[in-house]
Amino acid sequence: PAAADWKQLAQAGWPGLEVPEAHGGAGASLAEVAVVLEELGRAATASPFLGTVLAVGALGLVQPSPARDALLGGVAAGDVLCAVAMPTGDGDLAAGQLPFRVDRAEGPARLLGGVPFVPDAPAADRVIVLADDPAAGPVLVDVAPGAGVAVEDTPVVDATRSLGEVVSDGTPVDPGRCWQFAGDPHDLHVRGAVA
Repeated sequence: PAAADWKQLAQAGWPGLEVPEAHGGAGASLAEVAVVLEELGRAATASPFLGTVLAVGALGLVQPSPARDALLGGVAAGDVLCAVAMPTGDGDLAAGQLPFRVDRAEGPARLLGGVPFVPDAPAADRVIVLADDPAAGPVLVDVAPGAGVAVEDTPVVDATRSLGEVVSDGTPVDPGRCWQFAGDPHDLHVRGAVA
């Protein structure tokens, strides 16, 4: 497969299609993103676009905040690559059994857990983690790979895909980067299935 020139995709505005105009995006919908995904797939193009659009969709489901808005702006500009670590099945979310949890038992909040097969995680600058927080229910936690979060490349047969296992063994949770949902967390799985 041909590897996409990420700078060229960013200049075309593709990473920011669904990002609101106020944050440097186009304010488009998932329908426009689906057209780009289909064409990238048709051309057997290797790119971090899937992880990026999943992250933008996830960030659109949480309460606005300065950190979230800055991250959306960075993604729209093509400066930040994101991945979303979430369960592979909707049943886990419905049963309240998320693979990550925010532990508040002793001292500052810490992120614990892991999930395999995260699209575009090996090249991501930021990983958005769906976690269970005993104080708030399902939340998204924004973490940086390497800062207590391990991302291990997972070899796959499909050379157009990049997958990785994301594991956190007590990474401190920045309260400004732990976001509560404004929408339905189940929408993450709907978006993932469509993408």
